[in-house]
Amino acid sequence: MKWILKRVFIAWFVFMVVILAFTMPESRPIDLDEVSFHTTESSELYFKNVRSFFYEIWDDPKSGFVHYRIKSRNGDSLVPSINFMILNNWRFDEAYVMAEGNGALSTLEGLTLSIVTPEDSSTFTFDRFTNYEHWMTAGRVYMALRDDRSRFWLSGPQGNALGREALKIYTESEERKSLRKTLGDYFKLVGKIYCRGNLKMPGKRMYVCRINSSAMLSIANFLMSLSPHQHQWTTIQFTSIHTEVAGSTFMNGLPSKK
Repeated sequence: MKWILKRVFIAWFVFMVVILAFTMPESRPIDLDEVSFHTTESSELYFKNVRSFFYEIWDDPKSGFVHYRIKSRNGDSLVPSINFMILNNWRFDEAYVMAEGNGALSTLEGLTLSIVTPEDSSTFTFDRFTNYEHWMTAGRVYMALRDDRSRFWLSGPQGNALGREALKIYTESEERKSLRKTLGDYFKLVGKIYCRGNLKMPGKRMYVCRINSSAMLSIANFLMSLSPHQHQWTTIQFTSIHTEVAGSTFMNGLPSKK
């Protein structure tokens, strides 16, 4: 009976570590050189089962896309700003990200977003953006948000709601945090954010973005200390769990004793 309880606790402990690994805030750099819209079964399962709770969801019957808008987004109807929406095209295993105005903007067409970081600057003018252009804009915003010193301005032509003067946006920490969550979720969904140190398995991408090898070793040592007479089983069990997390069968549950 004692061993059964200990085994249940070990399984629960490892499961909670895995959940924390997925839900901890992530601000890893992404590779902007190669645009990818492709999703995997494991990344979609994680997004739907863990992250979608934080979003307002609308299934568009015309396009077949599922729209995800984070609940914590900027909903101000007086001061303009830019939010980002995730579009899941599940029929083709693809997901897109789209910039859209908050309640103070009826459209982004004709507006210009300027991004200035300590390293560089970039400008995007919204003019019938394609999925590729929305992706690149989202990527630049996400990368800039990793540094609190980055600044963002929104400007428009004469006659626009903004007038000629540039308006500083993303000035509140809560809005920046919300944007990082949305964009982080999206780039995890399309496999652009990997594990720390770019750890990979042959033919698979690992989606645990907060557990590195030293952390894994520490957890393994802790688990073995719980059962000094069962070192061999604990190590095998731990390795199996690691493989399950990295592969596409993570949501199927913990492996059983061989």
